[in-house]
Amino acid sequence: MGYGLMALGPVGLILPILPGAVFFGLGVFVLRDQHFWAGRAFGAFAGRWPKMATRIALMEDAAWDRARKIGAWRPFASKG
Repeated sequence: MGYGLMALGPVGLILPILPGAVFFGLGVFVLRDQHFWAGRAFGAFAGRWPKMATRIALMEDAAWDRARKIGAWRPFASKG
């Protein structure tokens, strides 16, 4: 998903309909825990805009909490 969002970034910079920077930023956000370079890029974002990074982290935590409440997230649940 992160790579797909990042692929839409350059397309969005060319096409006036898609917000390219937003797609690229979302792709980096999704990949920040899996790749060192994405984590470093998000760290630079957090250093430049700390309030925004904090708000994003709070929204992510709230989304995970909602997913846990409805049972969509069970990291160690047995299958079967």
